[in-house]
Amino acid sequence: MASKNALEAKGELLKDKWVLITGASKGIGEAVAVKFAQQGAKIALVARSQDKLEDTAEACKKAGAPEVDVVTCDMKSSKSIDEMAKTLLDRHKCMDVLVNSAGIFPMEGQTPLEGDPDEWEQNIQINLTGPMRLTRRLTPAMAEKGEGYHINISSSAGKHPSPKQCAYSAAKWGMTGFALSSAKALKEHGIRVMTIFPSVVDTDLARTRMEKEDLNPDNMIKPGDVCELVLLPFKVSANSVPQEVVLDVMKNPSA
Repeated sequence: MASKNALEAKGELLKDKWVLITGASKGIGEAVAVKFAQQGAKIALVARSQDKLEDTAEACKKAGAPEVDVVTCDMKSSKSIDEMAKTLLDRHKCMDVLVNSAGIFPMEGQTPLEGDPDEWEQNIQINLTGPMRLTRRLTPAMAEKGEGYHINISSSAGKHPSPKQCAYSAAKWGMTGFALSSAKALKEHGIRVMTIFPSVVDTDLARTRMEKEDLNPDNMIKPGDVCELVLLPFKVSANSVPQEVVLDVMKNPSA
């Protein structure tokens, strides 16, 4: 049997595995999808925009994905999540890897003194309860197969709460707790759970923040940096799992 290094070199580290990526129409999700495609994975792309997903699908095919499926979904809608999960499971039986990458970052203040509670609720739905619900829908098939991977693209706010983004921090801390608890609950079923905590990543979302906060894109983490980390669970030995990976910056983007 070829070593994992050899498989990676040949672009076959994820051969025959289905990988579902939410938020796959742009930013980190799009970059991660292409990264998995380069390793021979079959790719299921999920986001709200059909047109943008088709662009990502084309990029994945060019990168080497043998199959690509596209399903639109609104991650703040329980019905939409359930329908998307059922569609993919009906078509492919099991998603071997779930990458929770979809998310929003509110631009306005979110403290108990300001902000819109309805926006807080939407933030919780997209950043926490949506990923939790999707995880619940996909995990039984992984457990039946005896192997699976949950990869959560979180934020440094899941480790270090922001005083101006209370609801966002709450969602990310909630996802941290859910992931750690899931990791313990699912070990016996052969399912590995890893969460990545990047600092500010140079995406369209961050570019919007730049206009308000005078951020320097040269000091931001690049989506490709996150991509290098998503392969970690597939490269370590069978009895190992990287549960939490913090990706920090050398220079402050605000500097």
